[in-house]
Amino acid sequence: MKRLRGALSLIALVLGVVFIMMATLFPVPGDFSTPGFCIFCGERGGSDFLSNIILFAPFGLALAVRGVSGPLVFLIGGLFSLGIETLQIDIIAGRDASLGDLIANTLGAFSGWLCFRTLCFLNQPPSSIRRSLGATAITAAVLLAGLSLFHPRLPDTDSWFMQWTAHLRGMDHYDGTVTSTRLGILSIPPGRIDQVDTVKADLFTETLVVDGVAGSEPARVAPIVSIFDGSQSQVFFIGARGGDLIFQYGARADRLGLDHSTIRVADAFVEMIPGAPFRLVWRGDAKGYCFETGGKYRCGIGLTVGDTWSLVRFVDRPPTQRAVIQILWLWVVFIPAGVAASQPRHLVASVALMGLLLTGGSLLLGFAMTPLYQIAGAIPGLVTGAVGGALVRASDQKTNTARHGLKGSQT
Repeated sequence: MKRLRGALSLIALVLGVVFIMMATLFPVPGDFSTPGFCIFCGERGGSDFLSNIILFAPFGLALAVRGVSGPLVFLIGGLFSLGIETLQIDIIAGRDASLGDLIANTLGAFSGWLCFRTLCFLNQPPSSIRRSLGATAITAAVLLAGLSLFHPRLPDTDSWFMQWTAHLRGMDHYDGTVTSTRLGILSIPPGRIDQVDTVKADLFTETLVVDGVAGSEPARVAPIVSIFDGSQSQVFFIGARGGDLIFQYGARADRLGLDHSTIRVADAFVEMIPGAPFRLVWRGDAKGYCFETGGKYRCGIGLTVGDTWSLVRFVDRPPTQRAVIQILWLWVVFIPAGVAASQPRHLVASVALMGLLLTGGSLLLGFAMTPLYQIAGAIPGLVTGAVGGALVRASDQKTNTARHGLKGSQT
C-alpha cells in the first residue's frame, strides 16, 4: 500500500505540474500588459487570486504526500511560480505577470500542504464525533459565508441610468422593444434616473413591471432592461439568452474583486411570440425572487450554496449543466469533512448536521432554500471522505502491525 501511495502521489505531482504549465505557459491571443506590483489585479483580481491558489494546491498536496516538509513546499512553490512569472513577462505572448500571481501561486502550494496535514489530523485515531461534526460545521460555515457575498450591494453614486435594450459590449442586441418600466408606482423612462434614492430603497423589495414587444431569442445574452451608474458599474440587469431569462446585479462579491453567478431561469421566454406584446414582472421576496411572464409564475428563484463555486470563476452554463457543476462542487468540498467521520454513526450525524445548516443557514441569510439535489450532492462527498479515511487507517494499521511483528521476530 505504501508503494501504491508513493506511485499515485508521483503521478499526481507530474499531472499537477503539467496542468499548471498548460494553464500558464500557453500563449493566448490579444494584447497584454504587465500589471507589475499589483496584488489583486483588475476588476476580478480577487477571483484571479483564488484561481491561482486552487491551481497550485494539488501540486503542494502531492509534495506533502511524498513527505516534503511545509517550508520546503513553500520554497519550491515560490521558485516554480517565479520561473513561470519570468517567462510570462517577455516570452509567453498574451500572459500577464504580477506580484499577486507569485504570492497566490506560492500560497496555493503551501495550502496544498496544509490541506494534507489537516486531512491527517482529521483521520488520526481515536475517533471523535466532535471532530466529525466540527469539520462539517466549518465546511458549511465557509459555504454560507460565500453565499452571503451574493447579497446585493448598490453603488453609493447618485447618477444612475435606466437602459432599454442597450447595446453592450460582448452581448447581443435584443431586437424587441421596451415601452415602459415601472418600479412599484414609480415610472422609470430610459436615461438618467431622477429619483435615485427611491429606486435604491425599492429596487429589491418592490415589484418591477416591464412592458414591451417581444423579440427573437438571442444566441448570446442580450439586455432587455438594465441600470448602470455613472462609472458604468452594473446595478441591475434583466436580459435573455435563447429562451432563458438572465438576471444580474451588483453584489458584495464585486467589492472584493470576486466573480459571481447570474440567475438563469430556464424557458422563461420560450412561449413569447416575436412581435407580440409582453409583460415581465419581477420582484424580490424573503426566499429569493419571483417572476411572471407569459402566464408563467415562479418564486424561490435565487443563488444558493451550490453557486459559491462561481466566486472563483463564473462561466455561464444552461440550468442542467449548472446543476451538475453545483453537485460536483459540493461533493468535492465536503470530502475533507467526511474524512473525520470514522464511524457510521459519525457519518450519519454529519449528514444530518450538513443538511440542517445548509437549508436553515440559507434561509436565515435571506436566500432561497438550498435545493434537495444539492443536499444530496454533498452526501457523496461526506461518504467519499469517510471511505477514503477508512482505507488509509486500515493501511496504516496493517503497516504498524507488520512493523511490530518484525521487531518481535528480531528480538
